[in-house]
Amino acid sequence: MGEPWGIFRGPQSSSDGPGKSRLLISDYFGYDHWRNPGAYGSCEKFIHSTLTPGTYVSSAFRSYQADDGQADLTMINIKLNAGYTDGHVECYYPSETVPMEVSITPDGSEPYPSGAGPGIFYLPEDALH
Repeated sequence: MGEPWGIFRGPQSSSDGPGKSRLLISDYFGYDHWRNPGAYGSCEKFIHSTLTPGTYVSSAFRSYQADDGQADLTMINIKLNAGYTDGHVECYYPSETVPMEVSITPDGSEPYPSGAGPGIFYLPEDALH
């Protein structure tokens, strides 16, 4: 993304440690997935969204394409949930997320090209350290 949003380091063992996120699982909320180019997607239904059908290897999800490209995340009214390693679950909204691109290289230095991979994932901002 070009801006230093922070580094996500998820659980890597059965014990927590300093500098590691305790995020274990979250609802899907993303942008520009290869099956949904130029649009937002989520596992949760939200206003003005349409269904992107599933395939034999992937599930269906909800899609929303803003009229002028990327929308203001505060305008997308959807409640998402995240589960943490200590067993608690929190709800959060798109306006409380940070973007994360998936790396195409093992060292994490190069993201997938736009529209060719999993797109941008939005994680709860409190999951980053």
